[in-house]
Amino acid sequence: MLAQSDLAPEQEELLFDADKAAKSLLALIGNVLDFSKIEAGKLAVENVDVEPDLVIQEAVDIVQSRARQKGIQVSASVGAGVPATIKGDPTRIRQILLNLLGNAVKFTAAGGVHMRLSVKAWDGDICHLLFAVHDSGRGFDAAKADELFEPFTQDNKSSSDMTEGTGLGLSICRRLVETFGGEIGCDGVPGGGATFWFTLPAPVVTPEQTGPRTDLSHRTVLFIAPPSSQQPRELLAYFQARGATVLMAEDSEAALVIGRKSLLNGEHIDLAIHVLQGSAWPAAEVAATLRELGAVPIIAGSAGAAPDWRRALHAGASYLLVDSSVEPPFDRNIRRILGGTTKASTRLARGHRVDFADRTALVGKPLLVVEDRLVNQTVIKRQLTALGISCAIAANGLEGLEKIKSVEHFDAVLCDCSMPKMNGYEFTRALRRLELDGADGAHMPVIAMTANAFREDMETCFNAGMDDFISKPVIMARLVAVLLQWLCADAAPAVSGGGPDAAALARPTGPVHLAAVFELMATDDRKVVVGHLKDFSSVAWTSWKHVETNASDSNTAELGLAAHGARGEAQSAGATALGELYESLELSAKAGDMGSVARVMRRIPAELARVADFIDVYKTGAQT
Repeated sequence: MLAQSDLAPEQEELLFDADKAAKSLLALIGNVLDFSKIEAGKLAVENVDVEPDLVIQEAVDIVQSRARQKGIQVSASVGAGVPATIKGDPTRIRQILLNLLGNAVKFTAAGGVHMRLSVKAWDGDICHLLFAVHDSGRGFDAAKADELFEPFTQDNKSSSDMTEGTGLGLSICRRLVETFGGEIGCDGVPGGGATFWFTLPAPVVTPEQTGPRTDLSHRTVLFIAPPSSQQPRELLAYFQARGATVLMAEDSEAALVIGRKSLLNGEHIDLAIHVLQGSAWPAAEVAATLRELGAVPIIAGSAGAAPDWRRALHAGASYLLVDSSVEPPFDRNIRRILGGTTKASTRLARGHRVDFADRTALVGKPLLVVEDRLVNQTVIKRQLTALGISCAIAANGLEGLEKIKSVEHFDAVLCDCSMPKMNGYEFTRALRRLELDGADGAHMPVIAMTANAFREDMETCFNAGMDDFISKPVIMARLVAVLLQWLCADAAPAVSGGGPDAAALARPTGPVHLAAVFELMATDDRKVVVGHLKDFSSVAWTSWKHVETNASDSNTAELGLAAHGARGEAQSAGATALGELYESLELSAKAGDMGSVARVMRRIPAELARVADFIDVYKTGAQT
C-alpha cells in the first residue's frame, strides 16, 4: 500500500530496503527451521516423479531478477543422457540449487553464472546426476573450501551485503545432499570464479527425451572463426538444417562490424558463436558489445572442465559448447538460451500506481467488506480509501448480515470465502434469501475475495450466488476494474506510469493477454516481456507433446498433472484462451471423461499455433 502512494526518491529507496530486509529475514528463518529439523532427524523428504530439466530452469528463473539488477547473466544447460524423469524430492533439490545459484549471483560482480546438469555415472537403473554451478565471481582460497560447508561460516572479507544471513545455507545443502546419498564440493581460484557441485543418485522413471526439432527459420547465427577452421562444420550443418540464417566473420573485429551493420539495417543477430583458436579466449569486451547488439555469445571450445566454464563466463559467454559437438540435448539448450536473450533494465518497476479517468464515479460509494483476518481488513480498507470509497467491516458472515439489516444500503459486498461462524458461501445464500423476501427485490453484488483461483472454486462462488471474484492477494488494478464494472458500468479504468491497463486485465482479448503479462512481470519494458514470451515459446510445444503422450496412454492421472502444468505455463504467458483449454482438459481428465478429453485435445494445437504466431509478430515489434 505504501508503494502505491507518492514517495520521494529517498523514501522509495528506504521502502525498497525494508522489503529486501523482510525477504532476507524470511529466508533466514527458513534456514534456521530447516537446520533444526535436520539436527533433530525430523526432516521430511519426498520421493516423487521429478523432471530435473524443469527443476533447474525454475531455480534459474527465480534468481534471474536479482542477477539482472546486477547486470550479470544466468544461464542453464543439460548434458547428454540426462533422464527426462527421475524419482526424488523436487522441493529439496530446488532448495539446494537456489542456495548455490543465490551465492553465485551474490558473489559475482561481472560476467555470469551457469547451471550445468550432466550424468556422472550409471549404476543399473540408478543415474548419478551431477549438478554444477559455475560463476565468474570473486572465487576463494581452495584451502578453505571445506570450511565453507560448516554451520555459521561466512566470508568476513566480503561487504555487509554479501554476508547477510546466518551462514547456514551451504551447511544445509551438505546435509540434504548427504541425506539423498550424494556428495557435495567446490573449487575456486581467488579472483577467478568458483564452482559448487553436488551429485544425486536417482532412480530413472523416463529415459532421456530429445523433444521436438527446433525451428530456427527466424533466427540469425553469427560464426566467428577463420576460414581455415574445421571445427564449426558440424555446428554449421546443425543450424543450416534448422533453417537459420548463418553469417561468417573471420575475427572479433569483423564480427562487430557485421553486428553493427545488421542493427542499422533493422536486422537481429540471435547467437554469436566464437570458435576458439588454440588457447586464446576472446576478450570480455567483445562479448559485451555483441550482447548490446542483441546476440547471445557462445564459446565453442575444446574442453569442459570447471575452469573452462569459468573462463567462458569471464569472457562474457552464456554457454560453453565443448568440442563444437552437437549432442542430443543441444536442441533444448539452444531453446533455453534463446529464451533468455533479452537484457532487462537494471531496475524493474516496483509496482504500478493506479489511477483512473472517472475517479469521481467511485468516490463515496458505500461498500461492505466481510473478512475475518485483521491484516486483510487493513489492506482492503486502505485500498478502498485510496479510491475514495467508504466501507464498513464485518469479521464474518453473521456480522455481515447484521450490518446489512441495520444499515440502509450498501452498493456491493467484498466477501472472503473462508471465515468462522458463517463463511462467504453461507453468507451469500442467506443474503439472497433476504433479497427474495424484500419488497423491492434489489440485488446486491457480492464479489468474492479468494486465494483459490481454480475453475471449480470459481464455480462454487457462482453457485452460492456470488457475482464475481478477485484472487488474493488483491491487485489494485483488478480491484478497480471489478468495482467499476459493478458499481459504475460507464467508467473506464486506466493505469498510469507505464503500467498495464486495468480494463484490459479484466477483459483479455487476442491469443496473448499482454496487460496480464505486464502485471505479472511488474513492467511493460518490451525487452523484458519479449524474453518472458520467448521462455514460454521454448517449452510450449514440449508441454503439449507431454500432454499428448499421456492422453494416448489413457493415463488420466498423469494427463491431469500434465494439463495442470501446461495451464500454469500458458497463464504465466498471458495465453488466456489456451490456459482455459488446458484447465478444461485437466478437469475432464480428473473426471475420467475421455470423450471431453478428446474434444478439448482437438482444439489445443490451433490455439497453440495462434499464440506462437502472436509471439513471433510481437518479437518483431509489429504487434504492441
